[in-house]
Amino acid sequence: MFCGRCGSKLDDDAAFCTKCGARTETAAQPAGRQGGTPDDAARGMGASDRGARPAQRNTQSAEAGRAAGNEIPDTWRPAGSNRDAGRQAQPLPVGNAHAEAKKAEGKKNPGKKLLIVGAAAVAAIAVLAAFLLLKPKTIKLMDYAEINFSGVDGYASAEGGFSYDLHDYIYEALGDAEKETSAGLTAGGEYAAVIRAAEVTLDKSNDISNGDEIKMTVKISDDYKGSFKLKGGEKTFKAEDLTEAELVDMFKGVTVNFDGIDGEGSAKVEVNNDYKGVTYTIKDYRTTLSNGDVVTVVVRPNSGDFKYYANQYGLYTEETEKEVTVSGLAEVEILDAFDPEFFNVSSKEKGIHIEFSGMSPEAELNLRSDLPMNNPLAKVTYTAKVSWGQTFANGDELVIEASIDDAYAKQYRLKETTTTVICENIDGYMTDVKQLSDESLEQIKEQCLTLKKLRIDLKEKYDSKDACYQLPDSALRTFVTTGESLTDFKWEKAMLYSVKDGYGKSQFGASNLFGGTYCYNRLYIVYSFKVSGAKAYGEPRDGEREVWGVIYLHDCIAKNDGTSSVDISGLEFDSWLYLSEAEMMQDIEEDADIYFEATEMPLNWN
Repeated sequence: MFCGRCGSKLDDDAAFCTKCGARTETAAQPAGRQGGTPDDAARGMGASDRGARPAQRNTQSAEAGRAAGNEIPDTWRPAGSNRDAGRQAQPLPVGNAHAEAKKAEGKKNPGKKLLIVGAAAVAAIAVLAAFLLLKPKTIKLMDYAEINFSGVDGYASAEGGFSYDLHDYIYEALGDAEKETSAGLTAGGEYAAVIRAAEVTLDKSNDISNGDEIKMTVKISDDYKGSFKLKGGEKTFKAEDLTEAELVDMFKGVTVNFDGIDGEGSAKVEVNNDYKGVTYTIKDYRTTLSNGDVVTVVVRPNSGDFKYYANQYGLYTEETEKEVTVSGLAEVEILDAFDPEFFNVSSKEKGIHIEFSGMSPEAELNLRSDLPMNNPLAKVTYTAKVSWGQTFANGDELVIEASIDDAYAKQYRLKETTTTVICENIDGYMTDVKQLSDESLEQIKEQCLTLKKLRIDLKEKYDSKDACYQLPDSALRTFVTTGESLTDFKWEKAMLYSVKDGYGKSQFGASNLFGGTYCYNRLYIVYSFKVSGAKAYGEPRDGEREVWGVIYLHDCIAKNDGTSSVDISGLEFDSWLYLSEAEMMQDIEEDADIYFEATEMPLNWN
């Protein structure tokens, strides 16, 4: 059995604890006791005084009794205690007798002490184990800190972190990787929480060389919720064994080719080396280079800068730009495409000819060159800037464009590429009667005299009223009237009616009963004569009367060489004769309408 007060092991029949003197549970209780426990008996408390402080034991009197060799009666208890009533009192040994009793007890049970000590040790270990088990484990993160260096000497970069031993430690400390900790995390979650909570900084992370010392600082975030106690700190690492980058000439095998003509040249980079991950360009690229200019070739990594390139490829360069002098551009000859010595010359000369066919204002353009091939202008192409179907008149402006054929573009350049010329010397329709050349007037005169003679001859042949109607031409019938006599025939004047500017080919004589004729001009040769006879114009008349008439033709031409051209086959007598000049002019003006205007000159054919 064990003491209910101090826990010491006792004999099964012991009435008192040999260690603390407390009464055991086997001791008989007095009859009629109300409640109480073994502890109450040990403390000298009845049911009525549980929870009250027991009376102070008279320790001094007890010691005095033990010294005298007297026994203390079992009835010694605090007032009011009726414990062990009705039971024979068991004397308590005091003094030497008590000591002897204890010694005898020890000899009687030698393993009792060891058992008590062992139980106490087990209890202490259990308490300590429980304390250690419940106490959070501390992780000194700097024990696992490490820095990873990447790149080459002088350009390397550093990254701070922790070795994988930290992972292993956390898993081993927790034992069961799947079991949740007090923080509600598995081992993997605890490891992730530790990594997230560790705030790592380096005092230098780029451009690292061998021998550089890098200080790593670890601070613990306030947000950490894991089941470990984390401890940060500082630690210094030294960069070692970084590979040295190879110094190379990035412009080895790089050439610049120039193309074009002097003043209009361009540059192109040609690369013939094995360096990967770089691009070569011309700085401030332009296409107006001249011999002697300087261009700059630039080499750049495709990604990042050359520090990144050195870490990626193990190469670095000290020269990223190179100047090259422009040379080899073709020297050009400046050509004057519109040199008057060769441009727009007459048909008798060799050169560029601007010619027109047809009449102004409906002339068509023809550009042609008969220059020999040894003349540089023979390499020039000339083009008139005109719309499809466009025609021309004297005085029109014509734009001519010049260009060099591609085959000669590197050798020649044009001083000017366009010019404007005024259209002239185009054969056109007469606008002034005075444009009739002497040769044309002579042709007209001869034809008119022929017609006059024909009329006179016909009059003599058909000098009868009936016979005159058999003539093929009504004008002749009018001219040859029975009974008339003709005297004083005169060629009066020549009149030219030409189309006004802006009207083009127009209808002359639209008011005429039978319609008019579309033309650019109409030439009138005016004549007069006197007639007498009783039956002039079918009516008896006395005396002489003056008669006016015209011979006309259309579209007389003024040539660009100063001469004129007429189609005399178109000359014909007008079918009307007039009894006065005014009557004749009124009729002609009505035919001219608003489209034509007149010029005239006298004739001296009489």
